[in-house]
Amino acid sequence: MESLEGSYSGWPFRFSPLEKGPNPVLTGSATKGPGTELGAELSPAGARSFSRLHPRCGTAFLLFVLAISIVLYAFLVPWLLTFYVPQTAWIKQTYIVGLKLGLMVPVSCLAYEVIKLAGRFHTNIACRMLSAPGLFMQMLTTKEPDDRQLEVALAALRGAVERQPAV
Repeated sequence: MESLEGSYSGWPFRFSPLEKGPNPVLTGSATKGPGTELGAELSPAGARSFSRLHPRCGTAFLLFVLAISIVLYAFLVPWLLTFYVPQTAWIKQTYIVGLKLGLMVPVSCLAYEVIKLAGRFHTNIACRMLSAPGLFMQMLTTKEPDDRQLEVALAALRGAVERQPAV
């Protein structure tokens, strides 16, 4: 299983449950001290220095799924209809819906790979342009959290990191 450590400058902790050893987020081994992330304290004040926008956000993923499916369905479905066209309208509609449902997994996989690529090479100008629509969408759908929300998020992070199984 692949680890995404270091793929985005704001996230130094491990994502792979197969990695062994103490978690660097809580132990401070990947940072400047215990309980810190990139030298910032794991507190609401320390978390404020990080952006709420992220190239691998779920909002960006949904936008990529939508864009890829529109492009793919606009060309692929009419092309597939050249090979087989059902005679009745309801069978034709069922056939088209079945094609689109069958293509849902490849579209999602392609969108996931695009998001992963954009996050890994976030300093590349092409990847920045690729992830810009997702970041703009995040500006519309998110707002800066208050201190209570940051405390809840940090408590959830600590709980999730402590529950990671050591293999």
